[in-house]
Amino acid sequence: MQPILNKQTGHVEYLSISSEYCIQMITDAIITKIRYKVPEEEIAILCCCLPSLIRQIMCKSPWLTPNDIIQWLCSDII
Repeated sequence: MQPILNKQTGHVEYLSISSEYCIQMITDAIITKIRYKVPEEEIAILCCCLPSLIRQIMCKSPWLTPNDIIQWLCSDII
């Protein structure tokens, strides 16, 4: 994460440049946690949709850690 100055608010924020590897690790962790509680059809759909959703979350809320994202999405999915 790189600190940047938000010119509109004057606050320092952190720019999270998400790597595909990091996004894949987060996706795998979420799938592992929900695998036995969600039907296989839904798991297949989530495997396709989660990377894009995770990327959007990381861009809009760069202060969230990967663990925050995993916990948040797992609780929402289940």
